[in-house]
Amino acid sequence: MNLKRIIKWLVPIASFFCHGGSDYIQEHIEDGLSWHILTWGEKELSIPTLVCVYHSQRGWVVAPSSRFHNVYKGLYIEDGKIKAVDKATFYDFSITKNTLASLLALLLLILLLWGSVAVIQRRNKISYGIGKYGLVLFFIQYMRKKVAHQLFGKKRGDKYLPYLLSLFLFIAANNLLGLFPGWANVTGNISTALAMTTVTFTYALYNSTSYYWRHFFCPSGAPIWMAPVIAPIECLGFITKASSLSMRLTANMFAGHFAILSILDIIFSLKPVILAVAISIPFAIFLFCLKVLVSILQAYIFMFLSAKLIAETTSNHH
Repeated sequence: MNLKRIIKWLVPIASFFCHGGSDYIQEHIEDGLSWHILTWGEKELSIPTLVCVYHSQRGWVVAPSSRFHNVYKGLYIEDGKIKAVDKATFYDFSITKNTLASLLALLLLILLLWGSVAVIQRRNKISYGIGKYGLVLFFIQYMRKKVAHQLFGKKRGDKYLPYLLSLFLFIAANNLLGLFPGWANVTGNISTALAMTTVTFTYALYNSTSYYWRHFFCPSGAPIWMAPVIAPIECLGFITKASSLSMRLTANMFAGHFAILSILDIIFSLKPVILAVAISIPFAIFLFCLKVLVSILQAYIFMFLSAKLIAETTSNHH
C-alpha cells in the first residue's frame, strides 16, 4: 500500500475525530439538548435528548428535543436552551447530553460490577486471574486496604468505602469515555464537578461529629473570645476546599479534550496534507494515551481528597 492510499484513509478517520474543525470542538466540550455524534461528508448523526418542561400555562411538556427546532407548544430551542415564545414562566427538567452520557456510564458500571459480583459468588473467593473482573476486584481490595482502612481504620473504613468507590468509578468512567470521539465531555463541565463536590461535602457534614464542630468554631488551644474571628476564616477555608476540588477536575479534563481536538484540527489547516497527518495524528495519539493516565489519576485525586475531607469531619480526635 503506497503513501497516497494511506493518506486517503487517514484523513476520513481524522475527520471522524475532529469533523467540522473548531465548531466540533465547541460542540464536544459544551453541554446541550442534542447529542452530536459525528459528521461524515454532508451527513450528520445526532441523538435528540428528552425535553421535560413544566410550563405555567400548559403544564408538563415532554418531547424529544428535535421537536423544538421549531416552536412547539409555545417553546423553542435557541443557543442550546429552552425558551418560551410568550415569555411565560417555566421550569426546565430536561435530560441534556451530559445527563444522558452520565446515565449511560452508570449503566456500564453497573454491568461491570454486576459481573464482578457474579464471579465472587461463583468462586466464593476473590481471584485476580479472571480478566477485566479480576482487575476490578484487585482495585476494590487496594482501595479498601490502602485508602479506606488507612484513613478511617478497619471498622469505619468499610462504612465509607462504598461511597468512595462509587465516586472514583463514576468519575473515572466518564473521564475515559469522554476521550472517545462523539462522547460527551461530562467531567469537563463545571456543573458536573460542582454537583459531585456538593454531594461529597453534604455527605461529609451529615456524618460529621460534635468534636469537628467544636474544633471548627474554636480550635483547641485558642481562647473562646477568638471564636467570632476564627469561625468566618474556617468557613472561607471550607468553601475554598469545595471550589478547588471541583475546579481541579474540570480544568484538567477540559484542557485535555481541547488540546487533543485542537491538534487533530491541524489536519484541516496545514498544507500539504501529508505533513499535517504526519504531525497531528501521532501527537494526538500520544496525548490520548497520556490523557488515559490523567483521567484515572484525576478520578483518584478527587476521591482521595474527598476521603480526606470525610475523615476530617468524622474524626473524634486529631
